[in-house]
Amino acid sequence: MNFSTSQNSVVRALLLLGSIAITIGAPPLLIALNAPFVSREPYGLFGFFGAVFVIVFAWRSFRTGCAHQNGMFWLFFAFVMLVNLGLVTEFSVRTYDYQCYEDAAQRYLGGNNPYGGCFVYPPLVLQCFAWIYQTVSILASRFAPGLAEPRFISTMVFYLYQSAQFFLVLALFFLLYKLSLRLGLNAQTSLVLVAILLVVDNPLLRTIRFNQINLWVLDGVILAILLLPRHAFLSGMTLALVTALKIYPGTLFFPLLMKRNWKALAGGIVGGAFVVLLPAAAGNGWDVWRQFVNAILDVQSWSTPFRDNSLRGLFSSTVGLMSGGNSLSAFQVGQTMYLISIPCVLVWFLFRFKRREKLGGMRAGEGKPKSADVRMIGHLIDMCALGLLLSPLVWEHHYVMALPVIVWALLASGSRQLLAVLGAFLILAIPTFDVFLFSYHRLAGLILLLIASGTNETEDSLDFSAIARRMLELLSRKSAVGSR
Repeated sequence: MNFSTSQNSVVRALLLLGSIAITIGAPPLLIALNAPFVSREPYGLFGFFGAVFVIVFAWRSFRTGCAHQNGMFWLFFAFVMLVNLGLVTEFSVRTYDYQCYEDAAQRYLGGNNPYGGCFVYPPLVLQCFAWIYQTVSILASRFAPGLAEPRFISTMVFYLYQSAQFFLVLALFFLLYKLSLRLGLNAQTSLVLVAILLVVDNPLLRTIRFNQINLWVLDGVILAILLLPRHAFLSGMTLALVTALKIYPGTLFFPLLMKRNWKALAGGIVGGAFVVLLPAAAGNGWDVWRQFVNAILDVQSWSTPFRDNSLRGLFSSTVGLMSGGNSLSAFQVGQTMYLISIPCVLVWFLFRFKRREKLGGMRAGEGKPKSADVRMIGHLIDMCALGLLLSPLVWEHHYVMALPVIVWALLASGSRQLLAVLGAFLILAIPTFDVFLFSYHRLAGLILLLIASGTNETEDSLDFSAIARRMLELLSRKSAVGSR
């Protein structure tokens, strides 16, 4: 019985991977074959094959899926994915952000310093891009020698990267849904919540538009959270790998250390060793890591738009406007204020950790076996918020990392649930602009989420009707007070 189930799972996984490969590979293949019945625009063709994939995947899964993934589930899934498919196909132009990745990979392949331009990410990012460039070049030389030239290879690498964004959103849909279920939301509430979060989501839109790597990081973080506690070692390895893409997830190791989860920490060490030793194995020694550290230390950008929703950006902009305009001296004062704020933020999160542990211990004494698991998820999700608060530069697209924080805040806010809804609205629903002080609405929303979830009034189960009823009660109560 178990063998048959495992065999079926492998078959389903292979069918899914094959379907993804066809969806991504069919557009460039048809164009290369000069098919007379298609246009020459790959992203339009990807939109067609992507739509077919969504419809077939939803229909087949509905026919064979589990009980709580009913017709309504797959209808919401198809709607959310088709909306995001449109974003991926429309925003299919290489941006400045992506060009930084591409230029760094080409320098790396040429034996030059990849950090000589605007690229400031860890080495694993450029190594992945370089590997994809080499793979596409080899395949083009083998199967289409007439197309094996730099412009075609560059175009194909970007196409593969951008089309992969769609499947990262698909993975995010299921990961957020599973996270919601793990936290105690029922299936209906989880479905509605995830659909709203992935449709009314300006940070996600900006991530897709600017070809950012945030979705790789976010999917990896949520996957690592879900792998605990049953697969702690694998969870730690996953965290180490995504930390090598962007440094934000490194904060998630702090609660693992505080809770002495040695298996997860061991996985992190193994994953970290792999990432660090990979450049040496590739024949680059330690040069690329030295170049990365130098690039981080040499960053001198001190004048940023108001949409930089970091504490440093807020302080520097405020001081600059008060002193009559942005200047290096204003930035230095803001930088000092930011450095002073870091210990204060850390103390706040340490207090949250202690309070959650105390309340969690009380609930465990009341005979709630899942209390420890939910408490650990709360610690880890707090670290997603901590990464945004500590970072010296936080653009609007970085706030896609707040999605787990929003889910947790809605669960743990209790009587402050209206604050959680307002915080989510400020982060997700408002478009991007540069108007001081209003541009810092995402930072304000994040702080509201943390204040709301500070009560830790978690419940065993929440449903959509209960949440809606609570919202109406709170709003009517506020209206009644205001009318007096």
